[in-house]
Amino acid sequence: SAASDVYKRQEYSEEAEWLLLCAYLHTNDREKAKVTAESIIRKDGAYTAEATAILKELKEKKLF
Repeated sequence: SAASDVYKRQEYSEEAEWLLLCAYLHTNDREKAKVTAESIIRKDGAYTAEATAILKELKEKKLF
């Protein structure tokens, strides 16, 4: 159905953004990691708690 297609696209989009955040962390791209974490948090999806913790550590300079 169309509704399940929209849900799947949203789910994939969330996962893609999460993986992008992980890539930015892996390559020590602090600014892009912060922007991506903030975007994930605004969308309040599946990775919000993790993104919030990562953003906190980035702001406290505990991560690179």
